[in-house]
Amino acid sequence: MLLDEWAETVFRAPGRVAVSMALMGFGLPFTDRHGGGSAGLPDVGLRDALVIGMSQALALVPGVSRSGATISAALLLGYRRDEAARFSFLLGAPIILGAAP
Repeated sequence: MLLDEWAETVFRAPGRVAVSMALMGFGLPFTDRHGGGSAGLPDVGLRDALVIGMSQALALVPGVSRSGATISAALLLGYRRDEAARFSFLLGAPIILGAAP
């Protein structure tokens, strides 16, 4: 809510959208190769939940995928791919429900 007007004007410049899409395009395969581990949902602590949850804010920038950002953050924190995707889906539920009319 604090960045609403900025997100609608400054972040929507075509050059910025192209750069953010390119960064996500390089970042997703990087985290897929170099991230991951053996942690699962029972291992999620407050710090990890906050880091992964805050990564959703990156999706305010057009060209950044909310699920891509959260899955990448979870992989970098050492979570397995399937658990990172599951946690990302769970984090998205309140946002999706909040966007419904």
